[in-house]
Amino acid sequence: MMLHQFFRTLLLPALLVPSIPVLATTGNQWINKIQQAGNHTSYEGTFVYRQGDQMEVMRIAHRADKTGIKEKLVSLNGWAREIIRNNDEVVCYLPDKKAVMAGHRSGRPIEQTKFPAILPNNIEHLNQSYKIHTKDAERIAGRPTVLVSIDPRDSLRYGYRFWADQSTGLLLKSDLVDSKGKTIEQFMFTDIKIGQPI
Repeated sequence: MMLHQFFRTLLLPALLVPSIPVLATTGNQWINKIQQAGNHTSYEGTFVYRQGDQMEVMRIAHRADKTGIKEKLVSLNGWAREIIRNNDEVVCYLPDKKAVMAGHRSGRPIEQTKFPAILPNNIEHLNQSYKIHTKDAERIAGRPTVLVSIDPRDSLRYGYRFWADQSTGLLLKSDLVDSKGKTIEQFMFTDIKIGQPI
């Protein structure tokens, strides 16, 4: 897996746990809830990231507190790598290659670098190009979910499927799909613990 894809994997789960007290009922409310994620709650778990024939299994510990966000991401398959994040600072350890890489996530505000950063901040703009609907869905990582489908209004865009935890809004699974509904890219937790001390 290319290193830039690995860093993208780091960004995927960074938008996971919201703290919106109101009950989300519409697709737009669920997207808002998902977009708030990762800023207020700690979690740890294992997730799978699949793109084409490549699959990565990652272990993540994510802590959010008054000092910001701290994260540790460890690859469980393929060549060994570990990423440590302290707010915008990122260090990648590559023990097999005897290398360490350090840097910053980007110059953009941190909330704009989080998954799904492909979605605009203004939901009304999203509604111009996509149809959004929700329904109860299957369990992911042992937790009941709500499925948020984001379907393009034309054939020029990809569609998205987001499975959010019913009780917390935690994003447990996401699919990027083509115009025929085939999954191109997928992220999914296989186990997750939410809100416990990290």
